[in-house]
Amino acid sequence: MPHSSGGGSHGGGFHGGSGGSGGGPSHRVGNTYFPGARRYVYYDRRRHIPRYYYTNYDVSTVNPVKTMITTLAITIPLLLLMVFAFVTADEPPSPIYDNCRYNSEIYDYADVIDNEREVLSAVNEFTAVSGIKVAIVTVNNETWYSDGWFSGSKSSQLEDYAYNLYVDMFGGDEYHWLIVYSEPTNPDSNFNDWHWEGMQGDDTDSVLTEAKADIFNKTFNDYLLKKDVGDAFADAFGYFSNVIMTVTEEELVESYLIYGLITAIIIGVILFEVVLNKNWKLSKASEFRANDKKIKCEYCSGEYVSGTVMKCPYCGAPVSLETEE
Repeated sequence: MPHSSGGGSHGGGFHGGSGGSGGGPSHRVGNTYFPGARRYVYYDRRRHIPRYYYTNYDVSTVNPVKTMITTLAITIPLLLLMVFAFVTADEPPSPIYDNCRYNSEIYDYADVIDNEREVLSAVNEFTAVSGIKVAIVTVNNETWYSDGWFSGSKSSQLEDYAYNLYVDMFGGDEYHWLIVYSEPTNPDSNFNDWHWEGMQGDDTDSVLTEAKADIFNKTFNDYLLKKDVGDAFADAFGYFSNVIMTVTEEELVESYLIYGLITAIIIGVILFEVVLNKNWKLSKASEFRANDKKIKCEYCSGEYVSGTVMKCPYCGAPVSLETEE
């Protein structure tokens, strides 16, 4: 459905638009006991001591090699995709070509545009460059504004009006950009209480991004403060036609930040699975049973737990029968 591309007013400046689970218990590993955990032991062959872990699943069912292969099979293509995204981030967008049966139009119901031909020429130039069909509608504030207790702010009422107008004019066609300009029927000569709101179809998002819409919003709002309505429209679209198909610095920085964050997450997942995953250690661990005892090797003085090994895990000597107190 269409969504706001932003708007503005004489006294309030411009504003931006609006862009268009649960699960079961997971495997848990810890260094201390937690409810439902079983105790496992594996051996630190560098320090000749046992290490203990508590888990809520049977570690013998976990294949760390299979887990790593699965992880790499998923993450490596994503990593390559991110590299491609980095390389192509500065490429301009492609124009939107569609089969809309509507041409760009001006509906000056408020009779405030005295240079429609010039405005339409600028708008059609924008459409030719971007592929986005534009409709400009001017109305009076009395058409949509209600001063009731629960009516809401002027900006929210105009946004609702623009949304409903978009749906009435274009239905499910999401390739349009509707701009509604409004002012009082009899504006105050000292302060013309004008407002405007843009409403864009979802299929325009790839070209009319939030960053691009902000550029138009600021430009058009600034022009309205010092020019006639028709000149503001003509000059804003004339300028915007040269901007819409470029990549702005803000868009480029945003893309790099997003791609960089995703890439860092992917690399982190790979490092975790390959280097830090405890399943590598737990795959060689044995369950510590209630009657198992800690034993000190007679030959290397290493410590291990009875019932978990057939020989000393450090020097290979036969299992000692003496247990530590």
